[in-house]
Amino acid sequence: MRSKFTKQQKFDMVMECRNSGLSDYMWCKKHDIQSSTFYSWVKQLKRDGANVPDRTYAEDYHIDSKPDIVKLEIVDELPAEKPPVVQQLPSNNCASIVEMAKAHELNIYEYIKYILSQRPSKDWSDEQLETIAPWRRDVIEKCKR
Repeated sequence: MRSKFTKQQKFDMVMECRNSGLSDYMWCKKHDIQSSTFYSWVKQLKRDGANVPDRTYAEDYHIDSKPDIVKLEIVDELPAEKPPVVQQLPSNNCASIVEMAKAHELNIYEYIKYILSQRPSKDWSDEQLETIAPWRRDVIEKCKR
């Protein structure tokens, strides 16, 4: 059964959302309201002459609480001086980035975000790839759990 809200209740909820500091998306998610329903209320209220503040466009971007996890693999041989944790991984010359991040107790999401922010390419030298290795102290500091 659909919940019915009065025009005043809809206005109050829209104003609460717009003054909350949350994006429309996050406010609707928090209050279990479909964003399409929320926007139809806004449209209806504006059509009826209500003074509804515009949304800020930074809210168009939201981060889900459960980001997609993408498995990436390193296919080149590991450096000769392998840290002890690397030696424990399967020796098929393919170690999952996720497994490496876990082995070094990194926040997997933060580590993958860090790697992608560095924009590595297939043309990177071994020295360049070493700068984003999960066993480096600076990487551990940026991506620790």
